[in-house]
Amino acid sequence: MSSTVRFLKRIGVVLLGTVLIVAGVVMLVTPGPGIVGIVAGLAVLGTEFERPRRWVAYLRDRFNLKRSKSDEQPKTPPPVSTSPSE
Repeated sequence: MSSTVRFLKRIGVVLLGTVLIVAGVVMLVTPGPGIVGIVAGLAVLGTEFERPRRWVAYLRDRFNLKRSKSDEQPKTPPPVSTSPSE
């Protein structure tokens, strides 16, 4: 990736993450899922920066939001019957 494209992507991530965090803070005092907005903004910022990535990891550990082992394995579709139904 060229340095210009990388820089523009980074600016976009910063703007989107900041808007989500600000919207989350506003939703803390108005009806709405404020904490979800703040965590979403941190997750977006975490795609480019280490500190927000660590904060999201801390929140996942703190509130046990990691997937269980059964959730990580792909689900297999039910077997298809080959007998004709009457």
